[in-house]
Amino acid sequence: MRNLLLVCCLFGATALVSGHGGRIVSGEPAEDHEFPALASLHVNGSHYCGANVLNERWLLTAAHCVIASGWSQQTILAGTNSQTSGGSVHQVEQVIIHENYTGMPVFFADIALIRVSPPLPLDGVTVSTVRLPTQGQETEDRAAGVAAGWGYLSGDSGGPLYVDGLLVGTVDFSQYCGGITPPSVFTRVASFVDWVHNNIQ
Repeated sequence: MRNLLLVCCLFGATALVSGHGGRIVSGEPAEDHEFPALASLHVNGSHYCGANVLNERWLLTAAHCVIASGWSQQTILAGTNSQTSGGSVHQVEQVIIHENYTGMPVFFADIALIRVSPPLPLDGVTVSTVRLPTQGQETEDRAAGVAAGWGYLSGDSGGPLYVDGLLVGTVDFSQYCGGITPPSVFTRVASFVDWVHNNIQ
């Protein structure tokens, strides 16, 4: 069983988030319900990616997380730090992938929406909605940020990067970091806020 981890980072810095030996480097275990807007996307019953709660029906994730498998094989586990227990399970009933998503190796517009059934039990404690920036909102270079996930590279795709409580990024892909290796890459959420609102209304 893997529990949720968090890591502090600097927005715009060379090294943001990475994993090694099944952990986020410099990460620490998250407190229970510390990130109630973060859910786990499961494929065939196993954790696959992170997803971010927008409202009781919709979540935001990376396009590459949902493009490879059928909806009938996907569920959302919300309201728990564990990949395997607690919380509530919700069937994925619709996926909207950004029309400009390019796939590998560039991953341009790597963003997607997930609609679930039954509705997520929003109680503001175990499950709550994420705060989005405004369309085009800038994030100051080297602003302090926090990334959360289960800490083993591809399993963190779609998960959040927060700055001042706003979801400024979602994980595209992450690699081992530390000066001579590539940094982790995030989708800039502020570039897609209008698209999100237009598709979930």
